[in-house]
Amino acid sequence: MANATAKLREEVESLRREIARHDHLYYVLDAPELPDAEYDRLYDRLKKLEAEHPELRDPSSPTQRVGGAPEGFATVQHAVPMMSIEKATTVEALREFETGVLRILPGTRLTYVCEPKVDGCACSLRYENGILVLGATRGDGVRGEDITSNVRTIKAIPLRLHSETPPEVLEVRGEVYFETKDFLRLNKEREEAGDELFQNARNTAAGTLKQLDPRLVASRRLRFVTYGSGQAKGVAFERYSEFRDAAKAFGLPVSKLSKVCANMDEVVAYVQDFAERRKTLPYETDGVVVKIDSVHVQDELGRTAKAPRWMVAYKYAPERALSRIEKIDLQVGRTGAITPVANLQAVRLAGTTVKRASLHNFEEMARKDIREGDWVHVEKAGEVIPYVVEVEKSKRTGDERAVPIPMQCPACGTAVEKKDGEAIIRCPSADCPEKVKGLVIGMASRRAMDVEGLGPKLVEQLFAHGLVRSIADVFRLSEKREQLLELERMGQKSTDGLLAQIEAAKTRPLDRVLVALGIPHVGDTIAAAVGQRFDSLHSLAAASAEQLRAKGLGEVVSGSIASWFAVPANKELVKRLEEAGVKPSSKPVTAASSELAGKTFVVTGTLPKRSRDEVKALIVSAGGRVAESVSKNTSFLVAGEKAGSKLEKAQSLGVTVIDEAALEKMLGLAGG
Repeated sequence: MANATAKLREEVESLRREIARHDHLYYVLDAPELPDAEYDRLYDRLKKLEAEHPELRDPSSPTQRVGGAPEGFATVQHAVPMMSIEKATTVEALREFETGVLRILPGTRLTYVCEPKVDGCACSLRYENGILVLGATRGDGVRGEDITSNVRTIKAIPLRLHSETPPEVLEVRGEVYFETKDFLRLNKEREEAGDELFQNARNTAAGTLKQLDPRLVASRRLRFVTYGSGQAKGVAFERYSEFRDAAKAFGLPVSKLSKVCANMDEVVAYVQDFAERRKTLPYETDGVVVKIDSVHVQDELGRTAKAPRWMVAYKYAPERALSRIEKIDLQVGRTGAITPVANLQAVRLAGTTVKRASLHNFEEMARKDIREGDWVHVEKAGEVIPYVVEVEKSKRTGDERAVPIPMQCPACGTAVEKKDGEAIIRCPSADCPEKVKGLVIGMASRRAMDVEGLGPKLVEQLFAHGLVRSIADVFRLSEKREQLLELERMGQKSTDGLLAQIEAAKTRPLDRVLVALGIPHVGDTIAAAVGQRFDSLHSLAAASAEQLRAKGLGEVVSGSIASWFAVPANKELVKRLEEAGVKPSSKPVTAASSELAGKTFVVTGTLPKRSRDEVKALIVSAGGRVAESVSKNTSFLVAGEKAGSKLEKAQSLGVTVIDEAALEKMLGLAGG
């Protein structure tokens, strides 16, 4: 008995550690590893064990909190908490939900609203007198992150409510998400760039909202749908369905598939009908949200510590298919990461034909004991990216073959490396052909140095003809114009266009160059932070891990950057890039920028040298805070031409008004 209890306690603690790790990856690092369905399995198992064994409950368990602590943006407190939703996975559970409500409010006539549970990232929008003044993530439910500059790039979100007499305050809660075609487009771009693919649209939407560059956010074409309200002043609703209609009139996107149901039988019919209908939608859903329509009843029911008592989310089981692994390929990415991928017998799954599935990494493959020749159950993460859930071991014949962790790179034969704490193995060779091809393709992508016309097919030709062997060679292609003209589909016009693109890329900002180099752990966000702290590749390359940490970079990132630049081949690459004329245009903020620390800025109008987003990024990098509306708490209004009502309000409140030139002096960029 004692052994059984110890084993149970060990399983519970192991689940808590694993879930906490994935919460950190998802909420803090924006680097999720697990598909939602697998995370839910871990969470549900822990919740079940804690319910069955109350003596094992712990206030610090992941089941006892709404979510993880946010980092990276200014923290804001929600006027009304953003809570999670209790789940139901069977029709019986839906009916039990109603029974529980009637137990609290016997005899109450209940009507419901059903609407699709869009698979995205929760977000709150605050409108004051009809103007969008704040966008925030859910965070831990009580406090979130101020992502106003990013939600403003989502075209579905009105910056001003469509109303002549808008409410004094209206907080709108909703879901930020990808349409499937946009998510697939994004992954196609990453595949062409040699980057690791995003696993699912939901986590990618969450990560996108926490990017530092609003331009990147805008390029990803996020969508928004309204699903509820928070604080409201100057307006009141008796029913949720009334709020939904008002939100639509205000210009906010609402689901066209919302339906008022007169009773639970109609709710069940909606849920059953939607099971098939959702497969035809242009976005991902994982269930149906069922809400009691009456706001008065909602208020009477109240909430638990975690979730409202007046709503429940019906979640569908992920669709599975059984297929056989014919072969396991090893792919080498641009950072040297070696990834196993299963080639499957073609099988239909969620409306598409699936032939390949991600195995993530060798530790994951070993944990699931996946072998060539195995029959496996395949699901789609977020119903987009296929992955192997588990092996059907009852179908094993003994002929299946385990694929060992490679000791050498499959592309170049170099001994692989694996760092402590990482699940990924990598090829360290700077000359690995597959790695270098991925680097060149990635370097040319829009998120890096943006060389239009330098796609995968042309890169293959350049390598096949010996014209390129590294990123640096690309920037010397003007010396090989005649050889370029001999390549397939490379006439005089396309060749000259390519060379012009390459020349323009030589002065891209430092953060874009860093993305192009493929340094492990240095993605878009980290690259932007590094680019604000150094003025050249040369100065960055000379910095030690300690110096990088002293500039506010994390330990893992600092170690990764310092280690990368310590490799002789990488030092040589930087030297060759500089010799080829690559001179990043970004300039770090100087010590004079401390003048901005803790001050709040509003930027308005058309500025002479920079876009408003660029100016906002400079302010934030210097320690200042950017707000979208002028108030008594505003320190400075940065005004350009056609400043409009914000200028008038600033003058009426006595807020200091400056132009872009004055801001440059504060930043230490005068004359820059």
